[in-house]
Amino acid sequence: MELEQLNESIENLVWQWANPGNALEKEVIGLQTIFDSIPALVFCKDTNNTIIRVNQYFTEQTGLRKEELEGQTVFEVCHIEKLATKNWDDDKEILKTGKPKRDIIEPLITDNRRWLSTSKTPIYDKKGEPVGIAGFSFEITGQKKVEKEVLQLRKELAHSNRVTIMGELAASVVHEINQPLSAIRNNAQAALHLLQNPQTNMPDLKEILFDIIADNKRASDVILRVRDLYKKQDHKKVLLDLNELVQEVFAFLKNETITRNVSLKLLPDKTIPLVTADRVQLQQVIMNFILNSTEAMEEIMPIKREIAVSIHRAGEEKIGLSIRDYGRGIDKKNLLRIFEPFFTTKPGGIGMGLSISRSIIEDHGGEVWAENNENGGASFHFTIQVMGGEENGVS
Repeated sequence: MELEQLNESIENLVWQWANPGNALEKEVIGLQTIFDSIPALVFCKDTNNTIIRVNQYFTEQTGLRKEELEGQTVFEVCHIEKLATKNWDDDKEILKTGKPKRDIIEPLITDNRRWLSTSKTPIYDKKGEPVGIAGFSFEITGQKKVEKEVLQLRKELAHSNRVTIMGELAASVVHEINQPLSAIRNNAQAALHLLQNPQTNMPDLKEILFDIIADNKRASDVILRVRDLYKKQDHKKVLLDLNELVQEVFAFLKNETITRNVSLKLLPDKTIPLVTADRVQLQQVIMNFILNSTEAMEEIMPIKREIAVSIHRAGEEKIGLSIRDYGRGIDKKNLLRIFEPFFTTKPGGIGMGLSISRSIIEDHGGEVWAENNENGGASFHFTIQVMGGEENGVS
């Protein structure tokens, strides 16, 4: 609240500078000196989108003289129509609602490669009528560049994490591909045997051929899933059914969980709506959690090694997914740290799997957390938004 009051005080002072009225000349000169010395773009506009006054820093950064700015509308100054329209729409909303807008991220009006964080507030006359807008902008191009680099690094780490998962699952993947290939070979040999027999039963031959096609698709699907996990790509959010997505992960991990004597159980909710998400990234999160749970149950009796995945509503706009195991649980002192980068309790672990999972879920507008169960084991939870967002969130 104190920061908001400070902002409003500064913006009111900006308006006095732009509209000195009966102020003394030395006061006007003093305000001019103050605002020209500020390393921020300071400006005032009237209710018709006309720029009344700018400080020296504004002219330096835009490359325009005061005469080219003051007395002109933003549409006349900015040659990027979409940006000028957005700027004017913001102003109209501020004037209509009477509420300031803070931290508007927008390009510089003369150079869309440079980025600003802008704050604006409405200014009123003595009758309470809006007479204009005062504001200031700070350049954040460097910050945006760092954010872009961090995002790229996060993508690289996420890809590295997927490759690591695939390395761990290599034997399982080979086994899963080998099964349909073996079935194709056996069925092909059976078909050849039937063709050599003059009394061939055509329905039997047709059934064998259908089996070959089905097994071919099984092998192809495995290869496609592996390729998607290995492939570097910009994430693409589409509409997904979480129930179906979990079933896909179960199919992928089938041989891994059989090898470890772990049973997977899905508690679906057929009434939930679709979610807007990146299929590969969400599969990565679920696989991370399930593989962690399988490792946590290595020391317990095989008969008790069960992982239950439940899907449920988490409010009007979110869907929740929980993964529960019956393993050793999580040390209480580590519960709040397990999602931190590079934190790990595994010998030889790098501590990035859960951190990347958190980043992915947060990028999808959700939350992620873990807790110990009352009767043993641990549960990992995350929420994700239902379909929606920009153009229904689909790209």
